[in-house]
Amino acid sequence: MVTVTGTGRAPTADPFSQHALHNHTVDPPLASREANLGLVGVLVHVLGDAVNNIGVIIVAIIIWKVESSGKYYADPAMSLVISLVIFGSALPLTLRSGRILLESTPLHLDLAKVKEDLVTVSLNGPLHQFATR
Repeated sequence: MVTVTGTGRAPTADPFSQHALHNHTVDPPLASREANLGLVGVLVHVLGDAVNNIGVIIVAIIIWKVESSGKYYADPAMSLVISLVIFGSALPLTLRSGRILLESTPLHLDLAKVKEDLVTVSLNGPLHQFATR
C-alpha cells in the first residue's frame, strides 16, 4: 500500500531522495551575504566620528572667520546634523540586530514552503503555533 503525502507525491523508500524534494533544502541567495554586525557597528561608528569631526572643524572655522552675529547659529545647526547622522546610522544596525535577537525568520525563507514541508512529515499530533511574519 502506498500512501500519498500532502503534496500529492508518493514517498520513496530512500530517505535522502525524499529529503531532496523538500523546499527547505534550497540555499539562500548568494547576494544576501551576511556581515559581522559587530564589525559593521565599529565601521559605522568610526566613519560617523570622522564625519562629525569634520563638521565640528567647519563650524569652528565659521565661528572664527565670520564677523556676522548669525555665526553662532552654526553650532546648534551642526549639532542637529550630527544627531541626525548618528540616528540615521544606528537605526539600520539596530533593526538588523533586533531581528537576530528576536529570532525572526530569515528573509530568504518562504514560510508557506516551510509549512508545506512540515505538513508532509508524519507527526504524532497536529501542527500548531506556526507563526507567520
